[in-house]
Amino acid sequence: MKGRYLAIAALQLAFIVISAVLRRQTWPEIDFSEGVRPMSLTARLASGFLFAWLTTIFIAAFAAFRDPRNRTLIILSLILLLPFFEFLGWLIASF
Repeated sequence: MKGRYLAIAALQLAFIVISAVLRRQTWPEIDFSEGVRPMSLTARLASGFLFAWLTTIFIAAFAAFRDPRNRTLIILSLILLLPFFEFLGWLIASF
């Protein structure tokens, strides 16, 4: 059972790291002085990985709903603490 939660945590970390790396690569492409241009593939992938990261948080919330014995562990680690630090790292790494 805890292997599943470890896998969810690993997916969360992988998705947010990939999103931050891709977002950092797309900053030179973002220039609104010439008008709005369509998003590049890299920017769309970065947004997609960020959305996948958010999806894993909802999956962890559903797992907490289904597993009352480990509910506190899941909520504290996979829904509150780990995503907070991952998002903070994403903000720092993206800029």
